[in-house]
Amino acid sequence: MTDQFPIFKHPTLGGIKGCEVLEGVHQYRGLPYAKIPRRWENSVVLSALGESRSVEEVYDATKWGPMSPQPAGSINIDFNLIQKELAYSAEDATMDEFNCLNLNVTKPATESQEKLPVLFVIHGGAFFIGANSWPQYDTSRLVQLGAKIGKPFIAVSINYRLGHLGFLSSGELNPADAPGNYGLVDQQNAMRWVKENIAGFGGDPDNITCFGESAGGISTHLHLLRGEKLFTRAACLSGDVTVRPIQPIDKQQRRYEELLKRLGIEGATANDRVAELRKISWETLVKDPANFRPFPTMSGGYQDITSNKTAQCQQCETHFSWCKELLFSDCSQDGSLYMKAFIDKPWEENLDKALKHYLTPEEAQLVWETWQIGQRKSDLNPVDLGLVQFITDVRFYWPVVRTIHSAPANANLHVYHFHQPNPFDGIAKGLASHELDLALLLLNYSSEVDSDVAATSELLARHIIEFTYGALAEDRSTATVFDNGVQRKVKHDVYDREERQRAAEVIKTVGPDKCFNALELFQFGEVN
Repeated sequence: MTDQFPIFKHPTLGGIKGCEVLEGVHQYRGLPYAKIPRRWENSVVLSALGESRSVEEVYDATKWGPMSPQPAGSINIDFNLIQKELAYSAEDATMDEFNCLNLNVTKPATESQEKLPVLFVIHGGAFFIGANSWPQYDTSRLVQLGAKIGKPFIAVSINYRLGHLGFLSSGELNPADAPGNYGLVDQQNAMRWVKENIAGFGGDPDNITCFGESAGGISTHLHLLRGEKLFTRAACLSGDVTVRPIQPIDKQQRRYEELLKRLGIEGATANDRVAELRKISWETLVKDPANFRPFPTMSGGYQDITSNKTAQCQQCETHFSWCKELLFSDCSQDGSLYMKAFIDKPWEENLDKALKHYLTPEEAQLVWETWQIGQRKSDLNPVDLGLVQFITDVRFYWPVVRTIHSAPANANLHVYHFHQPNPFDGIAKGLASHELDLALLLLNYSSEVDSDVAATSELLARHIIEFTYGALAEDRSTATVFDNGVQRKVKHDVYDREERQRAAEVIKTVGPDKCFNALELFQFGEVN
């Protein structure tokens, strides 16, 4: 269908030429939403499509915009999680440090008399990879389904700065602004652009769902806690602020100084050091070891979830109450994300040391016994499934449970647990693996799976569309489980007891922070 080039007349942006990507679906690609004045400075929202273009000129939005600089071939990291590649052209893999802030608008071809809800999509990728041009993130099939079932909506998918370029933090870099979080500010500015311009595409600026998976879910949670009313609903899939903990500025400063040492930068003054650092090519920066694990910074209004139960509830009351509806979810083996790190590695001794560093001997023993760590071997999977489940439950399941108990009583909160086994060959085959829910709900793998998995895909896709419309039935006492073509409701306490082997109960008993810190030490050598 991409040989069709519809021209949309936006009232303020002018004519925009897009693509008819599917029957009844138009997509406008690579629309610039903000400019980057200089490396490690906050982006600035754009009011026009191209600085020298007049509104009488038709803007060509038929090609994907450049992505944020990242390691070459990074799409394969993401495909490896899903365990199935999709067709992708090298021409779509261009990177540009200063022209990467672009977005795609995907909408029904038929104009509506009513303003349409907007799904604002923040891609995942651990804050160091990802792009809105990747085929697994394409929103066109979801938009097509929405129109088909009588719930048309508009999807907006964005690029933002990644790795060191998006998250390196030091007061030396930009003392006039809050340090770090350049990638998060990019996301904010994309939301501001949408608030300003989406009505011209037929969308409702007062009915925007901020939606993200993994790092996108972390981002959505951070924006929710920051509290600027740039959206009306928030969906955090397999990601909240504790998955990639937001860092205090002093800790980020140490990481910055370590980077300077690795790069051999020894300027006498802060200005000298920053000047040298700005001369380093982005190709060098994306290869730096720390580029693969960037962290948001506690600055600019971004904050962590407090661990104190009473304060946590107050914090959520303050920062969640403005948002009309919330959705939090996990995949029942999200920890599959880390499996490759443990293949043929003697991890048992290191885990034991990490647990005993933070837990009492009795608590450590309870962990080993509850998750049957070291005792759950599988012919399909090369890593002990007890270890995978422990990582899953601490890093991904517990944050959902915490939200269930700390969200304001009047919050319209929805929870789902994804149990669909991965059908594709690879180390996570048979597991409800990290990112598989996103891959399926966007419907880009529907032709690659059997009827049960395809049914799960459509059920979950409809669930997200219903959420975008504010049409999900409110029920704080239950979660929705998706598994093998079936969608079912289950009480939260029953789910933990019968389907998660009391994981939340044990984590609460031992201490969530202690369990998390033990995993940080075990997996990354980080001592908190």
